[in-house]
Amino acid sequence: MAALPADELEKVLAEPSRSGLTPCWHPDPGERDAVLREVRARGWALTDEQLAPGIRSVAAPMRDGSGQVIAALNVNCHAAGTSVEPVRGAAYASSRLVDGIQIEGCGPEVLESVRIGA
Repeated sequence: MAALPADELEKVLAEPSRSGLTPCWHPDPGERDAVLREVRARGWALTDEQLAPGIRSVAAPMRDGSGQVIAALNVNCHAAGTSVEPVRGAAYASSRLVDGIQIEGCGPEVLESVRIGA
């Protein structure tokens, strides 16, 4: 989401969740934008039970050969079994790994299939 233009971000956020879960975190637009700026600068995202109780999640963007974000790699773990520090370390390492992957010949149709889980 951090790579989306503002108008597309608002459109995506207006869609109902496919998971059926109600997020625990409800930021105002200013707080959300500040977090997205941090994510862009760092190159990966970490949630610590903001999406669902007991779940920590890290995500890193996957880019095509031109550098455009076409998908994201996400890994979840249970908060009771894994502290935040190893998750942060794994997120950093994963983002460096994902940075090294180039996906050739992927266009918008690939991104759409990833979004819908096809």
